Amino acid sequence: PQEQQPEPVKKDTTRIDPVQPLPPPVVCAPQALADTAPERGMKGADAESAGWLVAGGSCQPFSFEGDDGTVVVGSGGTAFAPSKTRTLLLKEGKLVTMAGTQGVVIETSHGNVRVPPDGATIVEQKPSGVVRIANLSGAKTDVAVPAGDGQTKILSAEPGEELIIADAGLADEELIPVDGVDREPIGGAIALAGNRIQKRRFDRKMMANREQLLICNTGCFTVTMKKKFDNVKQNMDSSAPLVSGKPGDASRVRALGTGTGARTKAALPKGLAPVSQSGSVRTSDLVPIGFRAPSASGGLSSGVFTLATAHAVVKHSGRAKMNLEQQGVMTLRNGETVVAASKRTVVRAGAYTFNIAPGTIALICKDGDVVKVRNLYETSANAIQVFVGGKYVHIAVGHEVILGPDDGSLTKALKSEPIGRRHIKRFDVAGGHSMTRCEFSLVSALQNADVLNRLMSSQNDSDREISDKLVKMAAVLTQVTAGRGAYAPVGQ
Repeated sequence: PQEQQPEPVKKDTTRIDPVQPLPPPVVCAPQALADTAPERGMKGADAESAGWLVAGGSCQPFSFEGDDGTVVVGSGGTAFAPSKTRTLLLKEGKLVTMAGTQGVVIETSHGNVRVPPDGATIVEQKPSGVVRIANLSGAKTDVAVPAGDGQTKILSAEPGEELIIADAGLADEELIPVDGVDREPIGGAIALAGNRIQKRRFDRKMMANREQLLICNTGCFTVTMKKKFDNVKQNMDSSAPLVSGKPGDASRVRALGTGTGARTKAALPKGLAPVSQSGSVRTSDLVPIGFRAPSASGGLSSGVFTLATAHAVVKHSGRAKMNLEQQGVMTLRNGETVVAASKRTVVRAGAYTFNIAPGTIALICKDGDVVKVRNLYETSANAIQVFVGGKYVHIAVGHEVILGPDDGSLTKALKSEPIGRRHIKRFDVAGGHSMTRCEFSLVSALQNADVLNRLMSSQNDSDREISDKLVKMAAVLTQVTAGRGAYAPVGQ
């Protein structure tokens, strides 16, 4: 009989895609402070090195080059810059400075604050011009205040003392602290022409438990920084309370984290009626809020409105006000819009003008005098030009520029939305304008910007075409820029 031939072995034709490399891990580390900064009153946004650093509020520490143990942490939106050796120029906001072996000088509009070696001090400068200096621990902190005729007056604050310096014409309300920390005035008037000066004692233990910059996450700190940070807090926690404080006061018990359950219960309001007449709630009436579809605010349509022109397609949620001046030129009066340019398009918003290249998708928002522009997608480098104060700057994809008057409104705008940002810098521009530049998270923008969120859920072909491009660009940016650090919303 004829032998049966074995069947040939089939080749495995399964397609194996190459393994994509993982993005490099995000390294959280202190940011070094180089000795270059704008001089007070300096104008112009053409020099990157002359910009202000803006603290993101995520407890990102700063340290001087050639680390001497100094730790600087700013509240969200604080604008500052290193100046001369071991000197910081504070434009606006609040800094906690824990000085190293050489001490630190902080320049404010009302004088220079010298933080002694191994000392810790809060220095806050508000848009109104009020300057607050609170000595947390260490030796005394000195403040050199200009007294006229080229003279200076030296004011001092021991640990547990603070100085408030303001213009003489400022209202009393501007000097009232709102952090809930116990204080008492220190007798003896401090007279200085043109200034109002107050000196107070504060409860250091309450300050350690209430000040947000002292209870933040220290994950980005070095070992040396964490040790210094912990030593300062331990020193403050071990301090005696103010004599004028009320030991049984409910707010004091909560601040200090001490007290018995009976005291806490006594502080609760009495005579509260049950939520329902029967004293219970039916489980059928309860709806998990995590599974409720968000409703359109203000009762407006949840759809996307489209304005199609020969040069660009404009998308908005129905709240934006925009005029088409002529072909390729439009004016945004208020609201948030997505501009997808097919030809070169010019958008005017208040005192600012934006030149958008073909193939670019931009998100432009105007709220009062503040204007934000974000480059969401581009097919050529630096596809958006911003004109302000006789200057212009380019915006690359994944970058954002915020423009407005130099009155603190940009800080409020940064805090107004939960968009992740990093590498924030601020510039003074001629004509009383201010400009903030940063990288933003396109993923968080797609989730939190109203018009983008609506585009992502729309079934319209035109909307889907734009949203598909944005999703792909978000994936590319996440992969390519992962090594630049983490994004974080600008907090308090």
